[in-house]
Amino acid sequence: MQRGAARVGAMIACSLLAIKPVNGQPPPEPKLAHLETASRSLGGFRQDRIQDLRLAVRELEAAQDNLVGAPDTQRDKATLVWFDVFRAIDQALDPAFDPEDVGLLNLAPPAMGGVGYPSGVDPSAIPDPRVRAQYETDLAKNRAKIERYNYQDGLRRVDQYATSSFDIYANCFYGSSASSRAEFERLVDEAKLGVVRTAQLKRAGKTP
Repeated sequence: MQRGAARVGAMIACSLLAIKPVNGQPPPEPKLAHLETASRSLGGFRQDRIQDLRLAVRELEAAQDNLVGAPDTQRDKATLVWFDVFRAIDQALDPAFDPEDVGLLNLAPPAMGGVGYPSGVDPSAIPDPRVRAQYETDLAKNRAKIERYNYQDGLRRVDQYATSSFDIYANCFYGSSASSRAEFERLVDEAKLGVVRTAQLKRAGKTP
């Protein structure tokens, strides 16, 4: 995801909020295809499909153009999908994740009986069945560690990006009045996310 392009698009959508309807006519009902796609992506999210989270965020960003001038109910519907994104992230994040605990690119077989092997050697090239079995076990554990690292690191990258994008969204669609801001904070409270996430979201869109 290109953060710069997303920010530009979001700010353009935000600027359009100031444009008045032509001839006093209300704006048409927005197309909800992007919100529906985002919801479907979240429904399919699982550990081996972190791209579903990325897609959900992209679709929510794309939905902003259609929300310009839309009824508040449609705006709030999009906000709830944003909350679903953060809920999915929070449920998947491992608080014990150590970003320094990275798997090895090439693992060396255990040395037994004074015999050593080079790192990354194919297990089939090891004649000793005990060494080969231990090496295969070590390789499986290392692969699992790398997969866990990639997943947790990817989650945190999506979280960072989504948080930045949502901050723009909240400022655009809930920053125009005290009443809209109060409605936003009510939605945050009703989402019943974690304490840390709730506090973070309530800061979203506020001018420093």
